[in-house]
Amino acid sequence: MVRISACAPVRRSRRRPTSRWAPIGRARRTAGFCWSGRREARRMKRLTLMRHADARWNDPAITDLERPLNRRGTAAAEVMARRLLDLELIPDLLLASPARRTQQTADIVARELSLPARRVRREEALYLASASDMLKLVYGTGPRVAHLLLVAHNPGVSELVQLLLRQHGTAGLATAAVCSIVFDVAHWTGIGSAAVTDVQREKPPARLFGLLG
Repeated sequence: MVRISACAPVRRSRRRPTSRWAPIGRARRTAGFCWSGRREARRMKRLTLMRHADARWNDPAITDLERPLNRRGTAAAEVMARRLLDLELIPDLLLASPARRTQQTADIVARELSLPARRVRREEALYLASASDMLKLVYGTGPRVAHLLLVAHNPGVSELVQLLLRQHGTAGLATAAVCSIVFDVAHWTGIGSAAVTDVQREKPPARLFGLLG
């Protein structure tokens, strides 16, 4: 079940595993999952995809790689970073494209979530990456990472959401929007539409753009 909201309360999928599951304790703040009622813990994988916030575009003196966030983009990134914190969507690892706008978006998220530097990385391969390129990157993620957050660009990031959810032709991610997907798998190579157990979609409130013009 997909929940799409503009910073709305979390709504879980109706599909439930046969055994009760619960978030790992807040002290760890990794938004991983464990199975309660069993001796053996089973890790789920959560992939959160975020499109960079709104950036300057009408300055011919600035290259695409150097385009910074505009005022609206900075505000939207801050709103969404706080939303991730409210939802306890704290990644074990954050990878961001080297473009200035994605780095600035990632910096805002990392600061709000209090992520240590070792969990935030600049990933050259994410710059204007296709959905298949991003998927290869995800497949190569180590098994100890339970929650991976990618900050990237359209059209690739929206196409990856559509690919993983089999929702081709649906609206893509707006700037600063987030789609967080939980997969019932132990390894990243196993993610796919058949393994999806929960989806949370968030986007900045429309009133924010109206206020900032």
